[in-house]
Amino acid sequence: MAHSNLPQPPAMKTLAERLRFTRMHYGLSQEEISILAERKVTAQTISNWERGLRHPRSGSRQLRAAAEALDVTPLWLLTGYDTPAFVLRWHQQWQETQIWMRGG
Repeated sequence: MAHSNLPQPPAMKTLAERLRFTRMHYGLSQEEISILAERKVTAQTISNWERGLRHPRSGSRQLRAAAEALDVTPLWLLTGYDTPAFVLRWHQQWQETQIWMRGG
């Protein structure tokens, strides 16, 4: 089995996983997202979403604000569709590293 310095891309099957991955990608705290979202969503709400304790309503002001702060679409956060470019690049880089590690 080939190993690389890059962790395997997460499956990101849930809003919680996509939100946390995006926040960590940008190196932001939950509080910083709240600030970037002009306090339209609280750090506590983001925490609840990331832990799967609550889920935003489709089209909610909070969801739109969080998505805008993270430069992703609300659709992607909710469903995983409309994948942002940085996620596609992450997956591509991981795949290329795996091919290189196998000597291909």
